[in-house]
Amino acid sequence: VSTQSTGMTTALSWMVSIRLVHLMTLPAEEIRSLSFSSYAKQFLWFMFPVYRNKEAPRPVTQILLKETLPELGVAVAKLFASDFIGRWLFRCLEQYETAGVNLTYLQYVIYTAAFGCLILTADYNNNVLNGLVPLFTRDRFKMHYFHDWAFLSNSPRVFWGRRYNRLVGSLLHESVFSPLKTQAHFSSQAAAMSCFLLSGILHVHVAHKSFGTGLASSMAFFALHGLAAFLDTKLGWSSLPLPIGWALNTSFLLLTGPLYLGLFVQASPAWMRNNPPAFTLPPRWQLSIPSLQI
Repeated sequence: VSTQSTGMTTALSWMVSIRLVHLMTLPAEEIRSLSFSSYAKQFLWFMFPVYRNKEAPRPVTQILLKETLPELGVAVAKLFASDFIGRWLFRCLEQYETAGVNLTYLQYVIYTAAFGCLILTADYNNNVLNGLVPLFTRDRFKMHYFHDWAFLSNSPRVFWGRRYNRLVGSLLHESVFSPLKTQAHFSSQAAAMSCFLLSGILHVHVAHKSFGTGLASSMAFFALHGLAAFLDTKLGWSSLPLPIGWALNTSFLLLTGPLYLGLFVQASPAWMRNNPPAFTLPPRWQLSIPSLQI
């Protein structure tokens, strides 16, 4: 079982390559207009995803009360949640491993959903930066959100386009979707499907390097979600009443999640043992884990 850095390095290599190909295929006049600093920023953005705030600067007290303190509060809540979910998930999977019992499909779906919740709460450091960057730069710069309450999504297009992993989403929109539309004259649907298929190939490589398996299921996951986004456009999934759209989108994520996130469940508890969280709460602050094992 590999470490988390293996998957991150593989994904980062793909992201840099996607950006590089995009810049190499720009029209000649756009390439000539690029300065070295603007060219370098296209790659440094991966490490420092900040952007210049175009709105009027706010007083420090307003930044503190409306942005810094709320973001720090969310970060603390996420820290406690991710710590709890991670320890509970590890204990459950470790018990199954010790007993030599295979998971049922329902258990597989539940633990995959728990792993998804772990991913959505483990980005608490992003919330810390979201709160501190505007404060320290006097509102001149802001930090890109990594996840924007992704579990509230009411359709596949909202989930992938607006809420989940907005850094990679921005990269694919700028370096794949827009060039395919403007330079290759793809339709919006074809350009969007191309983004999903490219993301699928990226995650196939990550799965191969990290687990050595799950290549077909990884590709199937992103192909299905690309198809769902296409149907969202054609059938107006996003325009359904919010509770209905949310229920349908959440159900779709639960049904398809095992195709990719299930690889992490299959590899755990060994994967979790080899990839401990960067920060753990002191034992006296940790929420107690119930004895309940699903």
